[in-house]
Amino acid sequence: MTREQRVDEVETLKSSLLAERARVTERDALIAQRDEQIVQRDNRLAKQTERITELEHKLHVLGRWLWGPRTAKHSVVPTPSSSDAQKWLPFADLLDAAQRVADRHGAHGAVTIEAPKEDQPRAARGRRRSEFPAHLPRVRTTIEVAEADRMCCNQPMQPMGFEFRQELERIEVAVVHEIARTKYCCRTCQMQVLTAPGPTRVIEKGLLGSNWLASLAVERFGYHMPYNRLEQKYASEGLALSRTVLCRSTIQLAELFAPVHEALRVEIVQGDVAFADETSAKVQQSKAGPTRSV
Repeated sequence: MTREQRVDEVETLKSSLLAERARVTERDALIAQRDEQIVQRDNRLAKQTERITELEHKLHVLGRWLWGPRTAKHSVVPTPSSSDAQKWLPFADLLDAAQRVADRHGAHGAVTIEAPKEDQPRAARGRRRSEFPAHLPRVRTTIEVAEADRMCCNQPMQPMGFEFRQELERIEVAVVHEIARTKYCCRTCQMQVLTAPGPTRVIEKGLLGSNWLASLAVERFGYHMPYNRLEQKYASEGLALSRTVLCRSTIQLAELFAPVHEALRVEIVQGDVAFADETSAKVQQSKAGPTRSV
């Protein structure tokens, strides 16, 4: 091999070595970048896990504060799972009453809801005062003696039954119904916006929902409650509903029922005999004036 050939071979080996070192350097840089990305991802996952744990703890504390026992020593807790715990919202007073019994006497137990029985006639003449209609839902508070107090002859006492007492409770709850309609947009043209359809409202842009309007109509015309008394009743619950809002809502509701009223009028007129309930209701013409029957 001549000198020139050896020189060319050495140069070729040097070029190959430099190229290999460049590839190794590039590979090491990619590995280091990947490792850095993995570390950053792990840090993000750790922060997200920590945040999720914190939020779960807050939800757990909030759930125990709303629906759970008030003390750790004696517990009176609702039996349903947390998924349907919102149905206990109207019965918060009953839960608090049961908790007070537990705290005072060292007892424990549970509160359960029993659905009303189906196909039961509501009219039951001759029923005794202590017998209540079967169509009403039942909320049972079960109270048990503390385990330490159920010992006799060095053995735990066995349950032999219950001592029942029934009383009527009436619960009225005002609920804010939030209707969230999802909005969508096109990220490409940023021109098209799509909003999910919402439920039909009885009174457009009104404050009162359909259930509230039905209750208002029954209390105003079924039980002849004046608007000022209804205003005072709602004010005691912290609701600023003026008699003007109540009156206008009732007028709009009556206008919506005008076709039904006309259909009933036509049907009554076409009949041979028309019956009417002429029971009058007394109203006051002025603050100091006498009342009159209408």
